[in-house]
Amino acid sequence: MLGLLGGTFGLGAVAGNLIYTALATRLPRHATFAVCFLLGGSPRLFALALTDTIAPVLAVAFGAGVAMATVNPISFAVAYEQIPAHLQGRVLGAAGALAWAGVPLGALLGGVAVDSLGLRPALLIGGALYLAITLTPFVLPVWRRLDDPPADPDAADRCVERHLMGDAT
Repeated sequence: MLGLLGGTFGLGAVAGNLIYTALATRLPRHATFAVCFLLGGSPRLFALALTDTIAPVLAVAFGAGVAMATVNPISFAVAYEQIPAHLQGRVLGAAGALAWAGVPLGALLGGVAVDSLGLRPALLIGGALYLAITLTPFVLPVWRRLDDPPADPDAADRCVERHLMGDAT
């Protein structure tokens, strides 16, 4: 069942990427990021906690995949536009390393929560925490900067050109 759940989310993510690719230039970044981050996060945990049947969980997973397909492209587009080219490797490398370093910690905390509280309460608490995090783009003004124009309008184009030419510096 875990493979089916992951596959359904992945299928939604592929569909979401196709949709977002077609619409990306016409959508406001902040609103798109905020809504899709909210829809792609906690509903999956709440669905697992609140139903014992697989169909609704798979439907939520597919929808979450569609929504989450927008989050990374927006994040990286803003990063490439706002971080000076000579610092992109360092900043994105450090941010990626920090994010991936949290994965084992999250798994450990999730395991401890399930072991001490049970599956359903752990899912509900995890969902509530995820919900709180995904609400921050709606309430913290700094997130509105996602719609700011690029610091260097040509930076993203130069980065793509460098990578196409094989120069990763």
